[in-house]
Amino acid sequence: MYPEILVTPTVNMGVSFHHLPFPGTIALRPETLQAVVRDIVYSLSKHGINKFLIINAHGGNQQALGVAVTNISQELGVQMAWTQYTNFSTESIAKHVKSEMFGHSCEREVSEALYLAPHIVKKDKLEKGKIKGMPYKYSSSNGRPLGISYTFDQVTENGALGDATKASYEAGKDICEEALAKIAEFLRDYISK
Repeated sequence: MYPEILVTPTVNMGVSFHHLPFPGTIALRPETLQAVVRDIVYSLSKHGINKFLIINAHGGNQQALGVAVTNISQELGVQMAWTQYTNFSTESIAKHVKSEMFGHSCEREVSEALYLAPHIVKKDKLEKGKIKGMPYKYSSSNGRPLGISYTFDQVTENGALGDATKASYEAGKDICEEALAKIAEFLRDYISK
């Protein structure tokens, strides 16, 4: 969609306290992520950009981004939206992902990596999630009727959900391309108004 839109560099860290029981995790506080997003939007707004879409790829960022979009748009007088990119890939996900619980190191995420950056996938290390289940009644990972704090070690022994061994390039292509097409469709509408 260039030159109608600009894509900024990605922010490669996020709100990940739920992963801290697994060594090597680095987590930002929600207010740190919000401040980074605010500074990016502030900087670009000084150059005349007044509409922003944040495309999120990490579940832990969702609540912080919702608050950031509301606060920053009011403070800076810009239009803002955010989405979880997988919200635009529902048909492909339904077609390719059969695990009851998925979302982290699962067949969906690994398929996306096989399509976008196959060199980062260590195929000999892929394994099915060792699911323990959700820690509380009604804290389902599918639909989440409660906003409740838990860590991934309460849910899975190995940090994985779903079954990464079922990942494929084809599934990743379908998921990513569906999201890309639908996000582009949204953006055309968003920037036209």
